[in-house]
Amino acid sequence: MSCSICLSNLKEPVSVPCGHIYCTECLTSHISATSRDGFTSMCPTCREVFNMVRPELTCLPKKFHQCIVPSLRRVYISPAESSLSKEALKRKLSLADARVQKLEEDKERLMRECERNIAAAQAHARGETGALRDVASLRRKLELTREREASFRDALAQTVNDAAEAQQELAAVKEELEEVQEELETAKEELEEVQEQLEERDTQLEQAEEDEQEARESAKNDARLMSTALNELRGEAKEAKEALKAMKVKYERMKKHCRAVEASRTAEDSSPLAPLTGKRNSSLIDHSVDDVFGASPKRLRVTRPLPRSRGSFPLATPVNQHQHRCSVPGGLGSPFRT
Repeated sequence: MSCSICLSNLKEPVSVPCGHIYCTECLTSHISATSRDGFTSMCPTCREVFNMVRPELTCLPKKFHQCIVPSLRRVYISPAESSLSKEALKRKLSLADARVQKLEEDKERLMRECERNIAAAQAHARGETGALRDVASLRRKLELTREREASFRDALAQTVNDAAEAQQELAAVKEELEEVQEELETAKEELEEVQEQLEERDTQLEQAEEDEQEARESAKNDARLMSTALNELRGEAKEAKEALKAMKVKYERMKKHCRAVEASRTAEDSSPLAPLTGKRNSSLIDHSVDDVFGASPKRLRVTRPLPRSRGSFPLATPVNQHQHRCSVPGGLGSPFRT
């Protein structure tokens, strides 16, 4: 704030009853130049007439100069207040608003009281010498009022600063809230993607379980079929073993039969009838052991003519599917059977 007379920063500021503030030296020079009777003067700004009673020139204490001089009007925020949370700032702001409201009411009440007291003091100051003491008392009250007003201004400035800081904090919180909401949306989308992947994986697992169950059933069926086939093979192997055993028995019998036939041929060659044949003992009995052993015998005949016009005799005659009867000539007697 600057002086309206010298247009520079206030030096030792004083105020007149109308509320305007000037430098002490500037106001004294103005009063000396404009006062006609030495008791009254006019405000240089609003031209309001005021008495030249000395107590009306209220000097402002130096501690309030920072509210007037621009070079001293600065606002500082303590580190403790800068780290307050959003809720604490709101509470502080509401308390400051309540305090400002109360100070406004006190200011209005005190201003009205001061105006009444000043008017009464001015009325009595014209004719009563004792009014000076009342004016001094009113001056002290006015000083107190102005001190309270200055305190109110400080509180108001602090409240405005707190409100601005709260607005900044609210804006920062709003930005953080928007960022958090964006992060939540992103997390929600990622969660939905994960849920879709989980559902797809569950479907794949269910399909895999079904495939595994089908594979198990198929394996069980294959195992049953293999077991049945194995049992059948075992039965066939058993039958084959039994057939092989029977064939071995037949083979042994055939070997015995062959030895008997060979013995019979030897006895026949040594018989007295041998010279009658006119041939050597090289006659062959056309037969095959494999034919007899393989259950497909042939009717084998002795190629050599026998005495007494005996006809040829069959060597092997089938009796049934697995047995055969073999007969060979035994000289003049009946054929023997094996």
